[in-house]
Amino acid sequence: MIREIKKQARLKLLNNYKFFLLPTIMYAFSNFVMVSSLYTFFNGNNLFFKMLFLCLFLSFQLFVLPISIFLLYKASVGVVNEDAEKSKTICSSVSFKDLGIIILIWLVPNVLDIVSELLDGAIEYQQLSKNITLPISLCTLIIMAVFIYLQYKYFACDYYYSLNKGTIKDTLRFSFGIMKGRFFKYLLLTLSFIHWYLLGGILSMIFAKLFGEIVFIKFALQSIGYGVYFYLLPYQYITYILFIKKISKK
Repeated sequence: MIREIKKQARLKLLNNYKFFLLPTIMYAFSNFVMVSSLYTFFNGNNLFFKMLFLCLFLSFQLFVLPISIFLLYKASVGVVNEDAEKSKTICSSVSFKDLGIIILIWLVPNVLDIVSELLDGAIEYQQLSKNITLPISLCTLIIMAVFIYLQYKYFACDYYYSLNKGTIKDTLRFSFGIMKGRFFKYLLLTLSFIHWYLLGGILSMIFAKLFGEIVFIKFALQSIGYGVYFYLLPYQYITYILFIKKISKK
């Protein structure tokens, strides 16, 4: 099933990529700001700038990132449903109320992700003593496990809201209901893109060697996946929409 869905996704992306350019750039920029802000927060010496970059990281993680992902879903829904005109106006057709609801829907998973990122960053950048690192590492693993579980349960939220603009309760009920008992299929679907992330990782190491100690540029390049994400993200989200549509018919 997954192989056939991904084949359909590639064909739809081939003819409709232009609709994804804006939300993909927005997503890439969000990652760029988040990664560079977090790095600056842990490695900066000036307290004012550390707090400034922490606020910047939190703002993008809680507000900008979920919005950019929603726009990717919205464009994907338009393309999959062959509603090209709707895809062309993905930004103008989204109200502030829509954005606020999307932010609230993803608030709990994003807060968990923030805590995990901060704990992981503290271990990586501050080089804490072994006595402190072990419990923090275990705490990070637990938080990440809960975050992954919520990602699975929330998987269809953006899809549902893109089509129906229902309440937060209705959106969560739909996603939790449709994903129940489908964790293994969800896992296979997400892991089917692993080779793309490996490619991004290889390119990351190559660029890190080329740029050496120019850490800001290195992290900026890493955050956008060196161009890999500009194909991968639209491909992923079209695949996700096709997958959700298929299981919702059963």
